Amino acid sequence: MPKYAQNLTLRDIKLLTKPGLYSIGYVPGLCVRVTTAKTSYYFRYQIQRIPRVIVIGDIKFITLNQAKAIAHDYKAALLMGRDPGLERKEQKEKLQQKLQDTRQKRKLVQTSSFAIVAKKYVNYKKESGAFDRNKRAESSINSMLRDHVYPLIQTKPIATVTIYDIRDILAKIWDKTSLPTKLTSLLKQIFDWAKAMKYMSENQPNPADMEGPLKVLMEPYQKNRKTEEHLPALDYKEIPEFIAEVWKIKTTGAMALLLSILTAGRSQAIRHLTWSQIDFKLKKFTITIDSDKIKVKNALRTIFLSPQAIFLLRSLPKTDILVFPSESLTPLSDATLGKVITDLNNKRIRERKEPFVDRNSLDDHGLPRKITQHGTARSTFTMWVQGQNYKDKNYEDAAELCLLHKIKRKNKGAYNRINVDNIGPLEPIMREIIKEWGKYCCSLIPELQDL
Repeated sequence: MPKYAQNLTLRDIKLLTKPGLYSIGYVPGLCVRVTTAKTSYYFRYQIQRIPRVIVIGDIKFITLNQAKAIAHDYKAALLMGRDPGLERKEQKEKLQQKLQDTRQKRKLVQTSSFAIVAKKYVNYKKESGAFDRNKRAESSINSMLRDHVYPLIQTKPIATVTIYDIRDILAKIWDKTSLPTKLTSLLKQIFDWAKAMKYMSENQPNPADMEGPLKVLMEPYQKNRKTEEHLPALDYKEIPEFIAEVWKIKTTGAMALLLSILTAGRSQAIRHLTWSQIDFKLKKFTITIDSDKIKVKNALRTIFLSPQAIFLLRSLPKTDILVFPSESLTPLSDATLGKVITDLNNKRIRERKEPFVDRNSLDDHGLPRKITQHGTARSTFTMWVQGQNYKDKNYEDAAELCLLHKIKRKNKGAYNRINVDNIGPLEPIMREIIKEWGKYCCSLIPELQDL
């Protein structure tokens, strides 16, 4: 039997100091449990004659009216044949599950922000060997992300990145030449990888897919997009004068620039050239795969040397394993070769002479742009070859191989099997073209004319 049957006020309840369970009225089963530590509201009931009890809460945090309302709900559940204790347990489990889900989502947000997933993607590429042949690729990717992507979506969960986020990123750089294409491709790869790694739903569209809605969003910016231009190159008719001027400079950078032009070579291949790569007897050198733009294992990497190029190389001191070492005995920077052209043009301007420029390539002010190493070494060579009016298609193919390009037309036979070990029947023509090119380039340098 309960110790009290009448309705107790809050003051009455607080006067209960002896430990025990006391009915407080109002709702059958509503009571308080008094202990030495605290007093709490309880609800007692029976299911199939089995006594049960539900803790409502400490009287410090639950008001009497709240306890009465809760007890009424429990009593109503009993009258409808439900077990209020079981229902409360289920509600508690649901609440705990919800809290756990919230924590999981919060943790997922913390571990799957765009920046974190992007860094994991870069590490994945690095561990898979994608950067082994191109040491600059990793730093280039990180720079693009740091400068153009992270300012907008660094902490945003990758699964919540939208096409509008990508549009805002691209809109800021859309007036650049090649950067938007490179960055869009990188972002698409990151999102594809994120889907494969379950950071995003497999069915979720890739927000950086330019073939989808993103293409429509970028159309208003298209008018500001700069078309990609060729690197400025010198007219081949001016090459002899340019070569003669550079020959007088005699610096390591100037000699490297000259060799790149005489071999129609890329800057990196020349700057990283070592003496061990050169075969003076066979008049050629072979580019390493690390220094080549093309990372295919068996690609053609043989560069033939004209007598003028050999003369230049033999005139250089062998102070290091590198043919063109810097003062710190490391490869020259690409900027070093460009500085040779800049300094030469500045000297000509002081002497009231025309600088070496590309008159077919104008800057934003409508002025001819300064020539570049790459354009002058490769495009100028190509223009010179075209000016020779070779009628034999073999010469056109051989000229492409001198640039280490694939043959553009579909040839039959041995031409399709040209690789690093087998140049085939085009080798004599390649040697002839390089020899004539060297002779033409150095036609104004007395000591190089009759080699």
